[in-house]
Amino acid sequence: MRKSAVLTIPDQIVNQLRKDIYSGQYKTGEAIKETDLSNRFGVSRGPVRHALLQLTKEGLLESKANVGVKVAQQPKPEVFDLIVKLRQEIEFSTMKKIFSDLDESDMEELHLILEDMKKSCEEKDVNTVFEIDFSFHEFFIKKYNDPHISELWHSITSRMMMKYSRFDDLIESYYEHKKLMDAIESGDQKLTLKLLKENIQ
Repeated sequence: MRKSAVLTIPDQIVNQLRKDIYSGQYKTGEAIKETDLSNRFGVSRGPVRHALLQLTKEGLLESKANVGVKVAQQPKPEVFDLIVKLRQEIEFSTMKKIFSDLDESDMEELHLILEDMKKSCEEKDVNTVFEIDFSFHEFFIKKYNDPHISELWHSITSRMMMKYSRFDDLIESYYEHKKLMDAIESGDQKLTLKLLKENIQ
């Protein structure tokens, strides 16, 4: 298992709420209250407010004055198609720029991510597969290291992950990412970019 990065309290809350939304623990349109979350996580309302703001930016939550915060609606089919195209373009452009900079330590980290993915797929742990799929792609965004791209990518990808249901058998997700990883390691940029686009659906 790879070592987990040390996360701030707001980031820990963000990660947990993402999982809860993706898994359906919080339903579309359901109200999310600061006081309830403060009690749940045993923290003041400050970190909770920060987490809710982050998830609102990502599109998982909606916030309206005098109404409060609730779980966002899933994108309409035509909007989802546009979101997919935007994410494909961001990751395609980012990969082109960082491809030659990927080094041995990057490969080691990516292999550890894939090991976690394979284990979670075999255990049929859908929620963890969500998280690891997100982390695999996020790795390249972090490598590019641009705050504008990072914010755009997180916002787009979070909206996509609300409809994560591409595979009847989760292990197919692992095989698809492994094929992409093999292309990266082989140094074949053209194939990598092709497989990357195909993976983002």
